[in-house]
Amino acid sequence: MLQFIPADVHKVGHTGYSTWKSAVTFLHDAIDRTEDILVVVDEDAFIVDWYGVEKLCLYLKENNILYAGMPDGGIIEHRFHSYIHINPFFAVFNCAIIKPLKHNLSRDIIDGTVFDTAMERFKPSWLHTAFEHDTIEPFAGLFYWLATIGTPLLLKADTMDDGISTVVKGLSDEPLCYHSWYSRQYMIDEPTQRRIDALYLKALGDRKREDHPL
Repeated sequence: MLQFIPADVHKVGHTGYSTWKSAVTFLHDAIDRTEDILVVVDEDAFIVDWYGVEKLCLYLKENNILYAGMPDGGIIEHRFHSYIHINPFFAVFNCAIIKPLKHNLSRDIIDGTVFDTAMERFKPSWLHTAFEHDTIEPFAGLFYWLATIGTPLLLKADTMDDGISTVVKGLSDEPLCYHSWYSRQYMIDEPTQRRIDALYLKALGDRKREDHPL
């Protein structure tokens, strides 16, 4: 994953968040430690257009958008949760706006937020698979809360040729990021290892290398 991020970009590796529930603890901690724009990238997600990521970050700043990423329902067959909360294998947060708004609220209050029908105004027209506004994922409440205080940017995505991996699209529908899923099985399942290795090699071949003027 690190190989796909320019050397001059400030990177912080977070460890110790290995439980299912700690996914939301990680997001809270990362947001609280960031003053401006936060880009979250899982270790099995490979950025193939860093310039596109920079453009996305700038777009969030210029338009006061709170977060961006792939909806966790309605677009990928094996993800059927809400389109309001994104799957944070690749996520961008506008912490300059978020931090002051969450400063005086407890994490329990934020995480207890549920879907409200007013959020339906954010529903993309291009959803084509099942979704449910549930609270199964530990980070669901955080994204529902964000949708009550501001605007999300929901990114298109497609399933790749291996039938499992996902490509997330940028502002102009260009590929930004490949995500393999199921990396926890890498060391114990040979087919998964071969699939992830193949995706990594594809990402190396596909990544754009132009200068990044932003």
